[in-house]
Amino acid sequence: MVKVNRRKPATKRSLKRREGTRNPGARVLIVCEGKETERRYFEAAIEKRGLLSVDVVIAHDCDSAPISVVQYAIDRCLREGRPEDGGYTAVFCVFDRDQHESYQRALAKIDAFKSRVIVPVPSIPCFEYWLVLHFYYTRAPYTPSGGRTASDRAVDELRKIEGFADYEKSIKKHHLDNLMGRLPEAIKNAKKAADDAIATEAENPCTKVFKVLEALDKLEETSDVEAAKSNL
Repeated sequence: MVKVNRRKPATKRSLKRREGTRNPGARVLIVCEGKETERRYFEAAIEKRGLLSVDVVIAHDCDSAPISVVQYAIDRCLREGRPEDGGYTAVFCVFDRDQHESYQRALAKIDAFKSRVIVPVPSIPCFEYWLVLHFYYTRAPYTPSGGRTASDRAVDELRKIEGFADYEKSIKKHHLDNLMGRLPEAIKNAKKAADDAIATEAENPCTKVFKVLEALDKLEETSDVEAAKSNL
């Protein structure tokens, strides 16, 4: 688990988790399915965007199944208490559709919890589609074939992009350097894909990762936390 200190530019040291620290402003928990790629990506994106007043914790110490991500998030919400009592302002559950049998159960569990604090952030088929969107817009579906899954196909497409031939489901510094300058394009493309997924009733591929970055920006720019949460 990693805590990103917003009071000064993030450094390797400042990204260490410090239990018990409280920020009087907005508190955000990002629970990731992946152990490395998603965590490193969000750390880099938060640093790039220069957030100063949002207290962000990135958790990646749960099982990779979507239902485990959601249960971890719920447990943390219950332990930390209500937002008005110092609990999390927003909790993002970042997981892939991939071939997870618990995907729909995870979404249903969030609905059943009936809390606007917890926000599902799925990627279909996987997080790598979000990375592709940093470079260009595509809604061509990823389908399994030749013994490779839909997620494998998304990774194959990412590897065709210059600088990503060595990508192996673990993001490296040179990948991040290439991605961070393209955040606005990624957000624009992902929102366009999400709208098209609704219009066509075909969600392969789409991703909601843009919601995390937009929410953090909104929480950073306004002291009215309730107004910011209306955008989650």
